Amino acid sequence: MSTPNRAQSKPKASDKGRYRCAVFFKDHRIPNGNAFVMWSNKNQDNRNVSVNSFKQKILRGEKFEGKVNWAGIYENGNLIWEYKDDAKTWAAAK
Repeated sequence: MSTPNRAQSKPKASDKGRYRCAVFFKDHRIPNGNAFVMWSNKNQDNRNVSVNSFKQKILRGEKFEGKVNWAGIYENGNLIWEYKDDAKTWAAAK
């Protein structure tokens, strides 16, 4: 009888929430110019903390602080919040 693989797997597509945060860094090294993408999960969406969590990660997260050129938060594919390095604040998308 085999033992289950204990390696952590990626979340299933069905576990993804409705919010997505796309990030472009000042020193962007991701191939083909693609954005670094983070997804919310359904639990965060139910507690209404997804958007604020993304905003705080970009402004104060140790991996992101001072390194982000542009970031956007999308809800179901529509841009709702935008961060630009020159303004250093989040603004509602137009």
